[in-house]
Amino acid sequence: MDGQVNLFGVMVSLAGAKEALQKTNELFADSKRHIIRFVDTKACMTAKNDEDCKALIERGDLVLPANLSTEEGVKQYVKGYREVFWHKDYFEGLFTKAVDEAMEIYFYTATDKEYDQISDFLLDSFPYLAIHGKSMESLYESDTGEINSRYGMLANDINSVAPEILFLYVDINEQNSFLERCYDVVNARVMICGTGMFYYISGEQVSELSGDEVMPEKLGKRLVYMFERIKQAIKGMAFKSAVLLNKSKDTDSKNDEKSD
Repeated sequence: MDGQVNLFGVMVSLAGAKEALQKTNELFADSKRHIIRFVDTKACMTAKNDEDCKALIERGDLVLPANLSTEEGVKQYVKGYREVFWHKDYFEGLFTKAVDEAMEIYFYTATDKEYDQISDFLLDSFPYLAIHGKSMESLYESDTGEINSRYGMLANDINSVAPEILFLYVDINEQNSFLERCYDVVNARVMICGTGMFYYISGEQVSELSGDEVMPEKLGKRLVYMFERIKQAIKGMAFKSAVLLNKSKDTDSKNDEKSD
């Protein structure tokens, strides 16, 4: 589906996983550097009150919902049926391409645990995937306490790999800080910024057409995933309410302008 919706000033694409993957492949075919933003509710609400944050997000070549919470917000602006953005389908396609083309992938995460969880899961599914990375946690332990020193070490480590895909899997403030300081000095083809996209790794996010049965050994993960879905659903309902309230204010404002 073509088009975008405005979530508190952030223009989010209505593309499904297949369309987004096609667009991503087009970016790789271009020799220029590109940014893909996956926005969560924090990113949207931060951009609402921060023009600099909004401007940095707008630099992205593609802006997509990061998780079920932002997905709820997007759906409020779409009349009729809209296919859910299946993160699992998108990233399976992306990582398959990475393996086929021997791409290097670099993850910058908030914690060592987060990096280990994501890399272990991906290597279990894609054993030939070339994954590298650092966490904010590890950099804080080794730097001098100065921000420039931390980003300098991170940029050097990224450039030693020269990844085709750089994941900034940190919150919106850290994403923007990195882009402001390091965008021009890091050697990475496509930067994918956002958190929440890999919530499905604790279970199975599958399309409705899938006929896969849940194996007994996966029941534990499914329970974890169920609780994660509940948490996302609660966040989604809160964000949905905020979006509907914002839509109502916009409509009232436009009606007042017409009456004047």
